Amino acid sequence: MIVRMDSNLASQPQMAQSVLVAPKTSRSSLFELFVKNNSVLALGGTIFSLGLVIFSGGLNSPFFFTLYLVPLLARVNQRLINPLGVAILESLVILTLFLLEGETEALAANYFKSAFAVASPVLAGYLVTWRMKKIASLQLAKEKLSSEKEIMQYLQLLSAEKAQLEEVLHSIDDGVLVTDKNGQVFLASRKALELLNTALAKIKGKIIEEVLPLGNLKEGKINLRSLDGEISHINVRNFPLKDENNQVKGEIYVLRDVTKADQLEEMKLDFVSSVAHQLRTPITTIRSYLAVLSESVVKKLETEDRELLNRAMIVVNQLATLVENLLNVMKIEKGRLNVEAKPLSLEPIIEETIAALAVIAQQQEVKLTFENPPADFPKVKGDSYLIKEVLTNLIINGINFNHRGGWVIISLQKESQSVIVHIRDNGKGIPPQSIPYLFNRFYKVSNEYIMESKGVGLGLYISQAIVQALGGKIWVNSIEGKGTTFSFSLSLAV
Repeated sequence: MIVRMDSNLASQPQMAQSVLVAPKTSRSSLFELFVKNNSVLALGGTIFSLGLVIFSGGLNSPFFFTLYLVPLLARVNQRLINPLGVAILESLVILTLFLLEGETEALAANYFKSAFAVASPVLAGYLVTWRMKKIASLQLAKEKLSSEKEIMQYLQLLSAEKAQLEEVLHSIDDGVLVTDKNGQVFLASRKALELLNTALAKIKGKIIEEVLPLGNLKEGKINLRSLDGEISHINVRNFPLKDENNQVKGEIYVLRDVTKADQLEEMKLDFVSSVAHQLRTPITTIRSYLAVLSESVVKKLETEDRELLNRAMIVVNQLATLVENLLNVMKIEKGRLNVEAKPLSLEPIIEETIAALAVIAQQQEVKLTFENPPADFPKVKGDSYLIKEVLTNLIINGINFNHRGGWVIISLQKESQSVIVHIRDNGKGIPPQSIPYLFNRFYKVSNEYIMESKGVGLGLYISQAIVQALGGKIWVNSIEGKGTTFSFSLSLAV
């Protein structure tokens, strides 16, 4: 299922934020730019207007309107100047003018008109400001309503996306558990709840170890018992949950029911084991007859007949090796590989293996050499039969993937707690991309130097399993076209 994420989703929070946060408006004016002392401005404006009126005709001055102008400007920018105080001041100025000019009779009739004329701009300013505030309030309410609507749309979009993601999560065949950075479960898919026979409410907030028996994890698997008592094999994988800053904020656990796959694998192993056992008896019989025939009549045969007999022996030995490898794989897969570890010397085991492979090396024209260690070389803890099998697999690889006239050298190296066995050749080497898969079952290397890859790809897999069962490690270093060195370690005998 493909989920399409809305490209506008990421921009929605910023849009909502930009709507909610109103821009700061500036009420600066020329007064704010040029005047710092408000009282000086009011007094200076009043004195200037009064002087202008007195010296241009008094009550009949054509500039009498300037007395109205000062309170009007004060009202417009009342944050700088108190308009009511200016209006009172102007009224007193007009009263002074009437008294100075002796217009006492006209005072009662004209003063209040003039005072009202002075006060009217202030009142008009208050009305205009009230109206502007009302409009601004309505505009703000409209913007708030618009932003709330956009927020609701954004929340609906988030809800839809969440529902889509949950649907995808619940449709996955594998179970999914998600924990926070404290390891507490906060999300689980429907399949995970089904595998655990529980509900989200029962496991939410619990530590993951209380939900999954990770302490019993073996080879990436745990066993879960269902309500009817059946055992399910669950493969468990976990991945870090990271945020947009690549910081780990939790873990994702993926649960896969591999019970049926394990049952099929068990059936396959049983079948292969049965077939291998059935093949072992006739192959052993054929090899015995050929060995007797080779010893008794080989001198009476012509060169061509002897060559045919030798080829038959080689093919039978290859079949016998294949059968033994298959049986060993079955033992390894079922955990039935018998290991009888005891103190032993590696030198005679290596010499016996080289002697057994001498004929194969001669046929390939490859020289086998054992660099003998000092006489007091320490013993190791191991199983002679299994160690010989590992040596056989690695030396045969060095012979098969070599060229005529090449060499294979076996050497020992003592470490503080172990002995390392090196099998080094100057053959065709291994491509770098193949090295990570060398020890996988049925993996076969091929490159431009190897026209035919020999074997079925079990030798290295078996060798690794044996070395690990003996408590050691195995690894490889190779340069394509120059050669390969296989190395494995064995613990020193106590």
